[in-house]
Amino acid sequence: MYQVKNIKSKDARIIIGMFYSDMARKVFCAAYKMGMYGKQYQWIIPGWFDARWWEVKDNGLECTPAQIKQAAGNYFAAMEATWSSDPRPTINGQNAATLKQRYTERVKNTSYTHNEYSVFAYDAIWAVALTLNNSIETLRAQGKTLEQFNFSDASMSRVFQEKLQGLHYRGMSGEIAFDNFGDRVGVVVIEQLQDNAEVLVAEYDSHSSTLRFNGKKVIWQGGSPPVDQTLISMELVSVSLPLMIFMTTFAVLGIILATGFLAFNIYYSNRRFIRMSSPRLNSITVIGCILIYLSVICSGIADGKFVTPSRYSIMCQSQVWVLCIGFTLAYGAMFSKTWRVHILFLKKIERRSIKDHQLLVMVAGLLFIDVIILITWQVLDPLQYAIRYLPVVEDKDGFSAKRPYIEFCSCQDTIKWKATIFTFKGLLLIFGAFLAWETRNVTIPALNDSKNIGISVYTVVLSCTVGLPVVMVITRMPDFTYGLSSAMCLACTTITLCLMFVPKIMMLGKPDLEQKDTQNERTGFYGTKSNAIVPSDSRSISSGQKDPPPPGETQTIFQSIRKASKVVQIKEETNMDCNNSTTIESAEAAQEATTEPAKDATESKI
Repeated sequence: MYQVKNIKSKDARIIIGMFYSDMARKVFCAAYKMGMYGKQYQWIIPGWFDARWWEVKDNGLECTPAQIKQAAGNYFAAMEATWSSDPRPTINGQNAATLKQRYTERVKNTSYTHNEYSVFAYDAIWAVALTLNNSIETLRAQGKTLEQFNFSDASMSRVFQEKLQGLHYRGMSGEIAFDNFGDRVGVVVIEQLQDNAEVLVAEYDSHSSTLRFNGKKVIWQGGSPPVDQTLISMELVSVSLPLMIFMTTFAVLGIILATGFLAFNIYYSNRRFIRMSSPRLNSITVIGCILIYLSVICSGIADGKFVTPSRYSIMCQSQVWVLCIGFTLAYGAMFSKTWRVHILFLKKIERRSIKDHQLLVMVAGLLFIDVIILITWQVLDPLQYAIRYLPVVEDKDGFSAKRPYIEFCSCQDTIKWKATIFTFKGLLLIFGAFLAWETRNVTIPALNDSKNIGISVYTVVLSCTVGLPVVMVITRMPDFTYGLSSAMCLACTTITLCLMFVPKIMMLGKPDLEQKDTQNERTGFYGTKSNAIVPSDSRSISSGQKDPPPPGETQTIFQSIRKASKVVQIKEETNMDCNNSTTIESAEAAQEATTEPAKDATESKI
């Protein structure tokens, strides 16, 4: 039935039904099918039903009498009291028990049957008599008598209504009075179904608003009265404290590690193997990594019940700024260095050099784009504190439930702003992965960290590709979302720092490696895994000196480069598997061709 379904949708637990017994069987059959019975529910129905009304056969029902009775449970039946149990005398001077005895004896001597509702007729006659009797003086003052009454006399009707509302006497059914609407204000008898019979458990005197438990003990199916609806308590679902402490600890350790690498980079910036790897860009990468570590800490604080709703949006905006700028500084510096490797070693040889300040301008440009996007976002559509409610979880007792909710930041066009940032970062990641793949065979550790930077780029791209969609989709599990995103940030950042600085620290303890690298720099040639012989930034390319080398020397150097490149090309076309031999032969060919003209050449640097 629609009505029963509507009651269930409103989560009503104490239900008052005003219907006759035939409709009651249909209602409780529908309630049984919907599971609306048991200790969570309490029904209150009229008290004038016949005994064992649920056993009456009804061909239109799909429930058995036992199922109907189970759905009704220990229902309460309420109706106005018939025979009063008050021992005090009624208005005629006799108490209700004496009047009941007289009525019973009178019925026995007649053809009438006993009727429980006859008591109301007795009290109604007294009400009419008292009303008319009390109206005599009032009507006399108006020059009227009761004998002059007719139904069109409105003034006389008002007198009767006024006198009726002022009545208050004790009748066979108890205290009798009437409200402003003419309804009886009396005693309500409350019975409960116990052991297949309705028994008296209490009486409610509506005139004095008192409830008297003067019958049998009330039986509750669950041992206690049910609640009128499910008691729902709000429960904040946030990042667990152990997980937050764990991630924050690693982030702090990461900051300490990054600070150590930064100090190492600055202290040994004059050493050749540090100077040749662009220490200023290395420092920018470290600063970006520190900001990423800080974003992990900010995220844990915001999602761990440590921030009030009024300051939650500030933490959200701070986290976005710190993470975006940190990513741009760290990844942008690596991207620029990879781009330089790609230009110098895989493009056509030109008379040009790429200085560090050019790469710094590139990083500044990427950072400028970030700042423009973030400022526009914060001004036009700032992030605001919001709540997302999760499905209600009922407790085992059935009387209470918990409504979990999560806190987050949102704005009107959250998807559009995130899409803008992700598109910019995504293009940067894709282009960076392409450059890393193109320069995968360039091995010049001291000069540009190309191989290690490539590995770092691959790590970042893979983590963002796999982890970011998962974090964006699964938003109802704060522990999982925070744990995965923090783990990605910590892992990628730490791997990047270690790949960038651990080899340099190891080289610091091995002077022979540094000397070998210096010798390679002076020769002007470096080998790659693809067997390409690429010249360093010699005087003929970008020495930066005012006096150019003699024309004959420059021509000889370029002829030697072309000769070496042709040797490599021929070797690669004939046999791609002879990597090592090709490199050696190419290097020897190039060195033989450039030995004489390069003797007087000034040492150059890229």
